[in-house]
Amino acid sequence: MKQLGFLIPLLIFCFSDNTFAQHDQDGSGEEKRIFFGELAQRDAVHEQSLISYNKEDELDFWRDQERYEKDLQEHHHVAYNAYMEGKKEAYLDHAKLCGDKCTHSDSYFERAYFYYSYEQPDIKNTVSTIMGVQIPSIGDNIFQ
Repeated sequence: MKQLGFLIPLLIFCFSDNTFAQHDQDGSGEEKRIFFGELAQRDAVHEQSLISYNKEDELDFWRDQERYEKDLQEHHHVAYNAYMEGKKEAYLDHAKLCGDKCTHSDSYFERAYFYYSYEQPDIKNTVSTIMGVQIPSIGDNIFQ
């Protein structure tokens, strides 16, 4: 189970990366956003239907998932943001339908909380904050 849990996200990441290296040369990233948003929805459905009889296997699964997301964040920002938005949406929708009827593990709820609290970075605010930092100037008269 350990190998299978790690292998699936790794294969998805490898194949999706090669596909978008060829198709996303215009820099828009729209195809990438759509693909990773849909992938997140499918992954969430899979995660919500998981029944684990072995705590160690379940923890391995969630560690692999976290590793996949961290790698995506480090190397593909557009894909990561789309994936996380898709996960957030899917988990919120599931919570509305599920209510008190579903029984999920503690690990599931920890990860669900992470997805619920995801906020996509505001690029405009980040840039304006960076640009708004003023560096004091040193006048010529300091050397006189």
